Amino acid sequence: MEHKPEIRTQHKYVDPMDVAIRDGIQRGRYLHGQAVRAAFRGLSVWIFKVLMRTRTRRALAQLDDRMLRDIGLDKRQVARESQKPFWRV
Repeated sequence: MEHKPEIRTQHKYVDPMDVAIRDGIQRGRYLHGQAVRAAFRGLSVWIFKVLMRTRTRRALAQLDDRMLRDIGLDKRQVARESQKPFWRV
């Protein structure tokens, strides 16, 4: 014998403002999640660029005079570039 749930109909008034508020909260959470992901992505890109810039400056400081002549730089330019803080381009 199959069990059939009892069907009850309740005529309940649904306030459209409540529905709009609930929908707005859900949408706000979705948009907040998007904003957090975008901020995290931007921070990740910035960190990656800083690390690459730091590595490049260290490698540049390790080059000898012959290699520096090959790329058209002198020791003074290399010293100035390699002493810049990581946030400077």
